[in-house]
Amino acid sequence: MQLNWIESLKASHGYTRLGGTGFCYGGKLVIALNATDHINVSVANHPSFITKGDVAALKNPVLFNCAEEYPVFSADYAKQVEKEWNEKGAKQAFKFNHYPNTVHGFAARPNLADKQVKEAFEKALQEGVDWWKAHL
Repeated sequence: MQLNWIESLKASHGYTRLGGTGFCYGGKLVIALNATDHINVSVANHPSFITKGDVAALKNPVLFNCAEEYPVFSADYAKQVEKEWNEKGAKQAFKFNHYPNTVHGFAARPNLADKQVKEAFEKALQEGVDWWKAHL
């Protein structure tokens, strides 16, 4: 993964800490960056293709906003990962939010005509902002 641009961004603006937010496959990429020293905080919204190896490599605070219906990162799998982290006592801060009656994409392109989806979208957005404020 080419990461020179991250270091250039830090140097050119004087940043010492950066966060990343990803949606779907971008969620996987922000999780991969979390395992490096390039970003300090991650928010993954309905992430795709997260493996146990990805989870084991996490180094920094991470928030997962999970859809109820999403076969690539199912609610059951997310709950299993959350349970394993709680049992092993993960070193970094983490949080899993589970949004009922949502599908993949609810945090990126929600059906705002559906009241539950709209509420989940708004809550996930605010949770991400709050996570960054708490951990950056």
